[in-house]
Amino acid sequence: MPTRLVAGFRPSRFGSGTVLSVKNTDAHAWVEAWTDESGWLVVDPTPAIAPVAPLWEAGEEIYDWISAYWHRFILGYEFDFRALRLQARDWLAKAWPLLFLFVVFALANRLRRSVWKKRAPRERVSRIYRRLESKPFWRQSEAGKNWLQEYQRQRFGPILPSRDELKSLDQAARDLARL
Repeated sequence: MPTRLVAGFRPSRFGSGTVLSVKNTDAHAWVEAWTDESGWLVVDPTPAIAPVAPLWEAGEEIYDWISAYWHRFILGYEFDFRALRLQARDWLAKAWPLLFLFVVFALANRLRRSVWKKRAPRERVSRIYRRLESKPFWRQSEAGKNWLQEYQRQRFGPILPSRDELKSLDQAARDLARL
């Protein structure tokens, strides 16, 4: 019975798009035997289950994919806009729900940070001062001097101001602004 030894590659990972990464570790050899009915018949005792790749190989595959596209489209000047448009359309058709959720999440996070943000007590005290600072003549009154002393205690004191103290400082600033 005629036989032959065949050497080649058996890729153990899936390609992404049009790029299939084949490495030296994918080298493989198998035997083929000749039969009159079928021709060359593969006789390979290697298990058909691919080994589980370690996590770091995912990073290598991303690098290989970027490198292949870099050499083909940037260095080789073979950019095909039509193929890119078709790939982008297919990708968007599959990914639009995730893209929509991402946009909704980003907008909700932005809204939460700007509207519902809980400020630190000392930051709230500083905002009250900045609001009052635009009003003239408040420092000259006795109430203004008392307010400034309370502001400095809450802003720079060793103990954080309580919610009630912040409310009373805010109300006193509003009263001063009306003067």
